[in-house]
Amino acid sequence: MAKTIGEVKSFLDSLIGQITVDKSNAGLNGQCVSLIKNILEFVGAPNPYAARGNAKDIPVTYVSEGIANVGSGTLNIAVNRNGGGGYGHVWVKIGSDSWQANWAGFPVKKNVGEDPITDILNLDQWISTSGTSTPEEKASTLGVKGETLIKKFEGCRLTAYDLSDGMITIGWGHAERKGQTSLVPGVTTWTQAQADEQFKRDIVAYENAVSNYFTRSFNQNQFDAMVSLAYNCGTGIFTVDNWDRNASDSYITES
Repeated sequence: MAKTIGEVKSFLDSLIGQITVDKSNAGLNGQCVSLIKNILEFVGAPNPYAARGNAKDIPVTYVSEGIANVGSGTLNIAVNRNGGGGYGHVWVKIGSDSWQANWAGFPVKKNVGEDPITDILNLDQWISTSGTSTPEEKASTLGVKGETLIKKFEGCRLTAYDLSDGMITIGWGHAERKGQTSLVPGVTTWTQAQADEQFKRDIVAYENAVSNYFTRSFNQNQFDAMVSLAYNCGTGIFTVDNWDRNASDSYITES
């Protein structure tokens, strides 16, 4: 009988502090791949302990053999092909939580930090969707509260001004580069309607900056906060600072 996601979480939590056992090769006990094998056995996937290469090979072998599907789902395998001293590193992700083996030691740890994700797979075909709660809201556009927050931070000025940052600014923080704008500080004025309309056009780029960069999903409040951050720091903030694309809530808070 298929396991529910709640049962999977309970199983993973029961492994915390334990060294996972690889029933086909004791030499792999406690390794990141042994944790994945333990999960495969728990959810009833076929041949869970079969040799399928190193951690970096999982995106190819698991998908080609029908063990996992490409893309983020409910029960995920996160992969960093470049970790593990060249062998790759894999771990389990459910929402913003993660469970890993051989992260700074062999016992299973929860939410201890993550490598950059190069591939994300899901094992959703092996879990039951019955008896689970409604999936958390997934937002992709700025909400009313987020818009209010950004506008509160920015303030609105209907006459163009120069902050000596190489840009000319007007409205709700709309900025255009000097030498590439018709805005004239102290001269160009907008109506409130013009400022509001420009904000609507501008915000799309910041919504896209969040939606296109991250592989994880955000609820409305989380998405609004991320768009506010991007609006303040620029659309390239996540790429420039090399943020984890599937960042956990704690990772984002710390960052």
